[in-house]
Amino acid sequence: MSERILSEFEIRHLQKHGISIDDIDHYAEMPVEYITGIAEFYGRDFFVSPATLIPREESEKMIDLVLQEVAVENKPLCIMDVGTGSGSIGLSIFLELLDRKIISRLILRDISSEALEIARENIQTLVPAELAKCITLEEKSLLENLSEVPDILVANLPYVPSGRIETLPEPVVDYEPLLALDGGEDGSHLINMLLSQLGDLSSKPRMIILEIDETHTIEKFAIPQIFTAQIITDTYGKNRFLILR
Repeated sequence: MSERILSEFEIRHLQKHGISIDDIDHYAEMPVEYITGIAEFYGRDFFVSPATLIPREESEKMIDLVLQEVAVENKPLCIMDVGTGSGSIGLSIFLELLDRKIISRLILRDISSEALEIARENIQTLVPAELAKCITLEEKSLLENLSEVPDILVANLPYVPSGRIETLPEPVVDYEPLLALDGGEDGSHLINMLLSQLGDLSSKPRMIILEIDETHTIEKFAIPQIFTAQIITDTYGKNRFLILR
């Protein structure tokens, strides 16, 4: 019998993926998604590893926001997911559009080659082979050297203020990649870096969705004047998404 106290979700997750709950003590407090190598997001199973964040339920609203934006259309789009990690956000958008008979182009960017390898595995598992050519993996930072300006840009960049990292749940601090969590002094560093690069683009993305910390307000961000901005809350009523149009 394991000494670790598991939640109902953790028990169901381990059992679903064939892991005995009686023999997990050697994993200590490792998140169950890393034990199985799989995380559930927007109704699909994605491969994850300690090189990638575990996708959160709160982030699923990003997909809903994109789908609402293009609800009355039926034309291909170029989607870019910056800081993609496992690819869960970008691939979910791509696959949901595909379910609506819209074949889009998808660019997944990350500075971590290990994360991009996980994203590649998810492409191979979730995307029909004949459509994999519609997806590009790029080991690049933020918006550097874009080959094309996307219609829709989404990014879940590190946004936790540095001083709050140590207050996060122990499994998050001990097992999830710090590179994907630490957003600098007030959590806005990388987000503002991305915003500063928007002026270098040859055209304006139609919609940009950036996940932010619950403490962030619009005043935290250096938003280019060509955009209108709003903050949208998550399913728990907390500030979570900065939307630019």
